[in-house]
Amino acid sequence: MNWELILTTISSIVTIIATIIGYYEHIKKKLEQEALNAINKAEETDKVGTEKMQDAIKMIYDMIPAVARPFISEKIIERVVQNVFDKVEEYAQKQLKKST
Repeated sequence: MNWELILTTISSIVTIIATIIGYYEHIKKKLEQEALNAINKAEETDKVGTEKMQDAIKMIYDMIPAVARPFISEKIIERVVQNVFDKVEEYAQKQLKKST
């Protein structure tokens, strides 16, 4: 066995995995930021509840390049938007409790 080849292969695999994880985290943060922006824009309308959610999802989904859409479904976007909304709501509740 050639240990140099084995170590090079393992090193390459670890580098590829680290790059993929880093890129995933970057995309996730970008999606969360855009979800927050979309939620804010949807809140400015006269629509209610699910209509606002659908507007936010559509805003984000429309920003995704066509080549990436087969990998990022509207369901994934919906989960991201819901998670961001939950975090914002949780923060608002904490602030409300502090002020009372």
